Amino acid sequence: MRLTDGLGNQLFQYAAAATLQARTGAEIGFLVDAFDSVHARPDRPLLLPELVDCRDQLIRTRSARGLAAVAIHRLLRPRGTAVRHVPGICHIAADAGCHPGFARIRDPMLVAGFFQAWACVEPGVDAVQAAVRKRFGPRMTAARKALETRLAGTGRIVALHLRLGDYLTIGDGQEAVVPVARVRAVLAGLEPEARVIAFTDTPDALDAIDFGRPVPRFPGATALDDFAAMAACDDFVIANSTFSWWASSLGDTAGKRVWVPRDWKRPARPGSDSDNPIYRPDHRRY
Repeated sequence: MRLTDGLGNQLFQYAAAATLQARTGAEIGFLVDAFDSVHARPDRPLLLPELVDCRDQLIRTRSARGLAAVAIHRLLRPRGTAVRHVPGICHIAADAGCHPGFARIRDPMLVAGFFQAWACVEPGVDAVQAAVRKRFGPRMTAARKALETRLAGTGRIVALHLRLGDYLTIGDGQEAVVPVARVRAVLAGLEPEARVIAFTDTPDALDAIDFGRPVPRFPGATALDDFAAMAACDDFVIANSTFSWWASSLGDTAGKRVWVPRDWKRPARPGSDSDNPIYRPDHRRY
C-alpha cells in the first residue's frame, strides 16, 4: 500500500490495507516513496507511525521492494483513466473513490490510491480504531483532560473543524469552503450547555466569524495536537476534510453525532453531493 498526502489520507490508506488484510490474510507493507522524495511537501509529513505501530512495515524507496514498487507505480499509474488494475501486479487509482477492481486485489500487488470511500474502509475501521487507541490513546486521554480544564461547564464538547487555508486557492476557489451560515445553523441547534471548540488551519480567520455563540479556538501547536484533541470530543461538526473525518470516526462517546457538509467537494454550491462514497451511514448532512 502506497502512503501519500496528509494524515487523513494516510489513515484512509491504512484502513483500506486493513480491509484487504482481513479479506486476503496478506502481509501488508507501506511504501513511503512519496515522503522520501525531494519533492515531498513539508506540510504533509508521514504521520501514520505516530498513530499506529507500523514502523516495521514501512518500505523505504531505496530498498529492493521499494525500488520495484516505485518502478511499477511510475510505469503503470493511470493516465487518462481512473484506475489501472493489472492482476497480480498493481491496483492504482487516480481518484478518491472505490473502484470495482478493489474487490479483486490479491497478494502480491502494489496498491495505490486515496480510497476515500466507506465501502473501501468499513471492514477495516474497527482494526484502525484499535490500532490508534493502542498507540495514540494516551495522548487522546490527556487531550480530553486538557479540554475539560479549558472549557467551563458540564455539557458535551463539540469539535468544530474549519478548513480554509488551501481551499481558498485551489480548484474553484472558495467553492470548496463550507458556508459559515450552514455551520451557524448547526451550532444554533445544539443544546445551550454544549461547549464548542474550533480547530482550524487559519486561526486569524476566526476573529472575523460570528458563530452566534462563543467558540474558542483550540491552541494546538501541531497537527497531532489538533487531531488528539478533536478525536477526544463528544460530537463533531466537520469540514470536507479527511483529517476531521477520521478524528470524528475515532471519537467513541455514547450518542456521538457527526455533522458533515452536504456537498463534500464543493459545499458552497447549492444542492447535495448525495452520491459521494465518503459518507458514513451515521453522518448527518448540513
